[in-house]
Amino acid sequence: MKTNLLIATLAMGISAAQHLTLKDVFTATLKENHSLQLSRRSTESAERTASLSNAGLLPTASLTAGLTYTNGEQRASSGSVTDQEKTTAQTGIQFNYTLFDGFYTINNYRSNQKRSELSELQTRALVDLTLLQSATAYMAVQSAQRSVILAQQSCELSNKRVSFAQNRIGYGQNSSLDLLSAQVDLRSDSTALFRAEEQLHAAQIALNQLMGKTEPLAFTVDQSISLDSLPPLEELLTRAVAYSPTLKAAESEKVVSELTHSLAKSAFFPRLNIGAGYGLSNSREGFGIPTENSPTGQFTGSLSLNWSLIDGRAFTTYRNAESLITDSDIKIDRERIAIESELRTLYGAWESAKLILSTEEQTRSLSNELQKRSLEQYRLGQIQSVTLRESQLAYFRTEQAVQSAQSAIKLNELKIRRLAGML
Repeated sequence: MKTNLLIATLAMGISAAQHLTLKDVFTATLKENHSLQLSRRSTESAERTASLSNAGLLPTASLTAGLTYTNGEQRASSGSVTDQEKTTAQTGIQFNYTLFDGFYTINNYRSNQKRSELSELQTRALVDLTLLQSATAYMAVQSAQRSVILAQQSCELSNKRVSFAQNRIGYGQNSSLDLLSAQVDLRSDSTALFRAEEQLHAAQIALNQLMGKTEPLAFTVDQSISLDSLPPLEELLTRAVAYSPTLKAAESEKVVSELTHSLAKSAFFPRLNIGAGYGLSNSREGFGIPTENSPTGQFTGSLSLNWSLIDGRAFTTYRNAESLITDSDIKIDRERIAIESELRTLYGAWESAKLILSTEEQTRSLSNELQKRSLEQYRLGQIQSVTLRESQLAYFRTEQAVQSAQSAIKLNELKIRRLAGML
C-alpha cells in the first residue's frame, strides 16, 4: 500500500510540473545564462575600445586656468615702507596632434577593431557551447525522467507478483517462498524508484543552473526523443569550415598578429607632433595706489620631431611580432584539422548509434513479448517467480539500452549541428 501511494505521489508531482521543450530551454539559456551575459558585456566593452579616440587618432585639447594673489611690503631706500598687493589671473587652451607616428595610431585602431570582432567570435563560440551543454542537460533530465517511469512500472509489476503470490497461497497452490521473493523484489524496486527520483532532481538542478534560474523550477520534459536526419558528411565538413567561430577566431588572431607586427615596426619611424595654444592673463597691482593692467593675450605654436635612432628593445619586439604571425598560421591549420577530425568522429558515432538502436529495438520487442508471456504463465502457475523476475529485468535492461542508443544518436546529432552552425 505504501509503495502504491509513493508511485501515485510521484506521478502527480510530475504531471503538475511545468513542461519544457528543448526550444524553451534554448530560449531561457540565451536570455538568462550568466556566462553568456558576462561574455556579451565583454564584447560591448571591446566595441567601445575600438574607437578613434582610444586609438589616438583624434587631437587632444586641454584648458587651464589659475589665480595668484600676493600680499607683502616694499621697503624703499629712504626707509619708507609701502604695502604691496598683486592679483594675477591666467587662462589658456592648448591643442596637440600627432601628424605622423609611423602609422602607429592607424594600425592600433585597426587592431582594436579586429579584437572587437574576435570578442564577438568568442561569444558566438560560447553561445554554441552553452546551448550544447543545455541540450545535454535536457537529455539528462529526459533519461532520468524515463528511469523514474521504468522504476514505477517495475514497482507495479512487482505489486502484481505479490498479489498473485498471495492469491495462490490462499488457494493452496503455492508456498510462502514465492511471496517472500516477490516482496523482496518489490522493496528493491522501491529503492530503485527513490534513486531514480533523486537523479531526476539532480538533473533538473543542473539544467536550472544553465538556464540561469535563481530559484528552483520544477518541470517535466518531452518523453520522446526527436531523431532528425543530417546532410552528407562532405556537406557538413564544408559548412563546419565556413562557420566555425574558433577557426574564424584563429584567422582574426592572425590579422591581429600582423597588425601587432606593424605596430612594432612603427617604432623605427620618426614622430611628428604639432601643437597650438592661446593664453590670456590679467593682473592688478597695488603700491599704495592700485594699478590694473589691461588683459594680454598670447598665441603659441609648436612643431616637434622625435626619432629614436637606436632602440634594441624595439627591434626585439619587432622580431617577436614576426614570430606571432607564423604561430597564427600553425594555429589555423591545427584548428581546421581538429574541426574536420571531430566532425568525422561524431558522424561515424552517429551512424553507429543508429545501427545499435535498430538492433536494440528488435531486442526490446522480443523482451516485451517474453515478459508478457512470462507474466501469464506465472499467473497460471507454470513458471517460478525467479523466471518471471529474470524476464522482467531483461525487458527493463533492453528498454534502457534503447533509451541510451536514442540519447547517443541525439547527442551526436547536436554536436554535429553545433560544429556545422546548424544548432
